[in-house]
Amino acid sequence: MNLKIITAIFAVLLLSFIQAESAELINGGFETAGASLNEALNWKLAKFCNKGHVRVRSPRKSGSWSLKLQNTSADDISCSFQKIVFNQQELKPILLTGFIRGNVKKTPNGFFGATLYVEIHLVDGTIVYWNSAPNFGSFAWREAGINLSSIYKVTGPIAYVNVIPLLMDGTGAAYFDNLVIREFEPREAAVTLMFDDGHESAFNVAKPVLDAYGLCASAAVVTGEIDKPDSMTTADLQELENDCWSISSHSETHAHLDDIPIGKARNEMINSKKTLKKKKIEAVSFAYPFGDFNGALFAECQKHYVSCRGVNAGVNPTRGLYPHDVKTRVVKNTTTLGDVWNWLSEAWEKKAWVVIVFHVIADDWDDAYHTPVSDFEEMADLVANSGLDVITYDEGVRRYSVGKP
Repeated sequence: MNLKIITAIFAVLLLSFIQAESAELINGGFETAGASLNEALNWKLAKFCNKGHVRVRSPRKSGSWSLKLQNTSADDISCSFQKIVFNQQELKPILLTGFIRGNVKKTPNGFFGATLYVEIHLVDGTIVYWNSAPNFGSFAWREAGINLSSIYKVTGPIAYVNVIPLLMDGTGAAYFDNLVIREFEPREAAVTLMFDDGHESAFNVAKPVLDAYGLCASAAVVTGEIDKPDSMTTADLQELENDCWSISSHSETHAHLDDIPIGKARNEMINSKKTLKKKKIEAVSFAYPFGDFNGALFAECQKHYVSCRGVNAGVNPTRGLYPHDVKTRVVKNTTTLGDVWNWLSEAWEKKAWVVIVFHVIADDWDDAYHTPVSDFEEMADLVANSGLDVITYDEGVRRYSVGKP
C-alpha cells in the first residue's frame, strides 16, 4: 500500500481516537475531509435527523470549507453532530460559539430554523436540551453562542455535550463555520441588581435603600418614556450614572421587537442609544423588551451593543461569558425572600454571576412585575450581606466576557 495512503489512514484513526476522550471540538471549521471529500471528519448524522451535511467550499466564513445543511421539504430535518467529552468533577463554564449563514423559509409554526442545538449530558444522567437563537429568512454570516453551564436546568457537572448544527422547521439551505467549544475555570461569585423599564421608583425608592449599603445597581431604560409621568427624568439618570450605576437601553417604545419589521426594530435599538448619548449617558448594553428576540434581532443588536440580553432564567459564568446570552432571575410580586436566597446560593455554589431584575418597587401596581417596598428592603439587605461581589451589569460584562483574563 502507498505510504501516503497509510499515513492518511493513520491520521484519520488517530483523530477519531482523540475525539473519543477529548474536551475539544475537532474540525469545527470543517477543513478536514472524512470518508469522502464532501464529508467532514468527526461529524456524524444524529438519530433524530433524516438528512446529513455536505462539506462545501462556498460560502465560508474563513478557511476553505464550511458545512451545508439543506431541506427540500417541510418534513426534512438536517443536521450533523459531534460528541465532546468533559467528565467534569464540578460544574465549570463551557462556551459554544460559531457562525451561521443561510436562506431559510419558515414552515408554519416553525421554531428552530438554522441554529446550534446542544444535548448536554450531566454526570448524574440528566439530559438538558438547548439551542441558540433561531434563524430564518436570507441572512449573511451571524455569530451564535451559548453559555452551556448557565442554563437553569444544568444543575451539576457535565459529562459530555453533543454539538448539533441543525436546520429544522424550514426549507432552504444553511451554512455553519468556525464552531468552537471551550471550558473555563470560574472566578468569584457576583450579583447585579437591575431595574428594567425606567420607572421612577428605581430612583426614588430603590436607590436610597441601596445607598444605605453603599451598593451600585443598573437600570435599563425605555427612552421614549424619559421625563414622562411615573418615569425617571434625565436628571435622575445622570445622577445614577454619576453615582456608579450603569444605564442600558431598553428600546424607544418597549415594543415587541420580534413582531415588527427588522428595520423598525433596528431604529428602536439605534435611536434609543442616540437619545441616551444626547443626555450624556453612554449605553453599551441592551435589554430586549419582554425578553423577546430572534436570530435577526440577535445579529442586529450585536452591531450596536457590547451585550444584548433577554430574560431567560439562570446564572452566568464568571469566565468565558458570551455577552449576548446573559441569563437573569426576574422578580415578581410573588417572589419570596427564600427565592432570592436560593438565587444567591446558586451563584455562590457555581461561582457564577446572577443578574436579578426588578421592574417597579411599589406596594401596588397594575401587573405582577412589582415588588412591595418592604420586600425590596429585605432583599437588598440579603444581597448586601450575602458575601457576593455586588457589581453593575456593565462591569459584569467587562469582567467576565470571553477573552478576559
